[in-house]
Amino acid sequence: MKIRQKIAMLLAAAMTVTAVPMMTMAKSDFSLTKGIQVTEADKPVSTQLKVDMKDAVTTDAVMFFVDITNAKFKGATGAAIIDPASTALTAGKVTYIAAVDSKQMQVTIAPNAGQGLFYLPLDVEIASGDATVAVDGVGSVISHMAPVVFARTTDSKANVTVGDAKTLYVEESAVADITIQETVKGSLGTKEIKLMLQTDDYEFILTTPPTITLERGYNSSIISYNALSFEATKDAQVIKFSLNAPTGTVLAPGRVVIKGLKVKATTKSPATGELKIKVSGDNVNEAVVKVADIKEYGMTLKMKDEKVVEMAAGTAKDITFEVKENVRDVLTGGREIEVSLEKGYFAAKKTDANTEADIKTLIASKIKTPAEKMDTPTVNSLTLKDDWVTGFTIKLGNVDGNEISSFKFEDLKVYMPLGVTGDVKITMSGRAIGNDLEVVAANVKAPVTVESSPVTLKVGLKDQVGGKIVITETDKGMLKSGEWLTITLDKDASVEIADKGTLTVTSGDLKTQDFEVTTTTSGILRFKVKRASTVASTIEIKDMKFTVNRTVPQGTYNAKINGDAIAKDCNKDSIELKNFLVIGTPNTEDIAANGLKKVAASFVIGSAKYVVNGVETEMDGAVYLENGRTMVPVRYVANALGVNAADIYFAAGTATVIAGNKTVSLKIGNLTALLNGVPVRTMVAAPVIKDGRTYVPVSEIGALLGVASSWDAATQTATFENK
Repeated sequence: MKIRQKIAMLLAAAMTVTAVPMMTMAKSDFSLTKGIQVTEADKPVSTQLKVDMKDAVTTDAVMFFVDITNAKFKGATGAAIIDPASTALTAGKVTYIAAVDSKQMQVTIAPNAGQGLFYLPLDVEIASGDATVAVDGVGSVISHMAPVVFARTTDSKANVTVGDAKTLYVEESAVADITIQETVKGSLGTKEIKLMLQTDDYEFILTTPPTITLERGYNSSIISYNALSFEATKDAQVIKFSLNAPTGTVLAPGRVVIKGLKVKATTKSPATGELKIKVSGDNVNEAVVKVADIKEYGMTLKMKDEKVVEMAAGTAKDITFEVKENVRDVLTGGREIEVSLEKGYFAAKKTDANTEADIKTLIASKIKTPAEKMDTPTVNSLTLKDDWVTGFTIKLGNVDGNEISSFKFEDLKVYMPLGVTGDVKITMSGRAIGNDLEVVAANVKAPVTVESSPVTLKVGLKDQVGGKIVITETDKGMLKSGEWLTITLDKDASVEIADKGTLTVTSGDLKTQDFEVTTTTSGILRFKVKRASTVASTIEIKDMKFTVNRTVPQGTYNAKINGDAIAKDCNKDSIELKNFLVIGTPNTEDIAANGLKKVAASFVIGSAKYVVNGVETEMDGAVYLENGRTMVPVRYVANALGVNAADIYFAAGTATVIAGNKTVSLKIGNLTALLNGVPVRTMVAAPVIKDGRTYVPVSEIGALLGVASSWDAATQTATFENK
């Protein structure tokens, strides 16, 4: 389509639109002159629908409809009531017919009616349930109104509610307030109301009658009530009363509130649980309501929000716990209560800077009591273990026996040492509270789990390699950033850590640094956490070297793990590595005639594993044959033939092995072997460098040192024995 044609069409459309007369949609507002009317079924209801007509009616009359549900019009016709303030809308301009249809009112607005307010009567009989009214404007100056509830039915019976339940046992006590609320005004007048206890363990007390308060539609100036009386002289579980007929006009539904109704136990040991009363009457919806909790004489100890505190061993957390009377007058003023913590510690450790007096003051500051019910207890004494507080005693001040009393310890810090796991309880005892109380205060989990492979050591030997320790966090961030973790050997073992071995983070994202044997003592290995984990991590430490003093007794010895990395808040205890060191027979029993340790070693051609004295070990290179000789990386010769690794050297292309008073020298690529610097043997295979490693003919070294060897062609295994 050409551009000129498009412009022509748009202009034609614009001319067509401007030729149509403009019409503005009018609006009207609606409201009810009364709130929702409540009555019995099939009873009349009278209210009005207020219509605020915003636009005037000009030439033609206007008709709209008022529809109702669950009710019917009583068949009236007439003129709407015009609001006097609506000067533009005159009387007689709005008429209605409600007899046409019992569910619909037809409303007509005469021509030339002005804007204004008018009222339509809603005189109906309501059937049951909610009755609604809606307006259908049928496109007139009257807007549409969605259905709204203007009346509802009720069974006319009053409803029963109850206040907060009281706590009681055997003592005389008031129960919760009972409220009886009318749904239809005046329905309780002259009607009897009955209260019946639902247990024989209690009875009503009327020596001091309860107070009956009349509220809402009732008040003492227009209505009175009869005195309370027993229903039968021998039945103290039932009482009844009734209201007189109103002496004045009741304008709204009334409410009766029974306050201060007292009961007492009929037995020394009433059943615990809920105390209930059945409320009934000629015009009351029968209800069984709880008015009290029956609890045994005593007290209750509970944690804040009844929640156990979750924490890790080696840490500290604030806890809040409360002790409260089950019934009034249990706590006895002036008496002591002992508070103790199982397996953990209260407050901070006693030091010169943190004295017992300081700790008492701190604990006292955490005790909170209700105002005007009891004085704040004082802290009398502390129970200490290794200067840590395991418990304390408090002395009560004055206690108000007329009210249920309680006090709590708010944000009192507790410390959990390493080694503690599971539930930890707080206990309270003393004549002031009667029976002992206890509550689970904390659930403690270990920050790490530790697995270890013991190392078997010989007396009098240096640089013995072995042992493995695997430390696994139980959750992320258990090992704290910037702090040290230490592994300490049992001092009684007299074993030194000659070399730290290797540390590897095998899983997770924890970062470590400064892995070392401490300079202050060679029996402590440690590392620092450089960055705490965001994923629970595992650390593996292995291949440590140990030197054993010749005077160490045979037996097993422990090691322990500690440090601020896992126990900064409470480093009193450690994680024990049971039997980590096994000290065997003295080294002299394992020395052969050639001065080397007694060993049996075997190598399989093509394998990177070999066996020494029954223990399989892995090398970083595989064994192979060279001119009929078994070639092994030189640093594993020490382990295989009983030579210390520190006594094998490589320099200037020559591998040197020192064994007691014998020194064997083998030059790379040279078949001549030197013993103590003198050529003594021409070998079949010379030392070589392969894959960056120095290989030597281990059988040739064995022969030079006097170690016997054998060969099994079927299994391709070379075996060496130093007896």
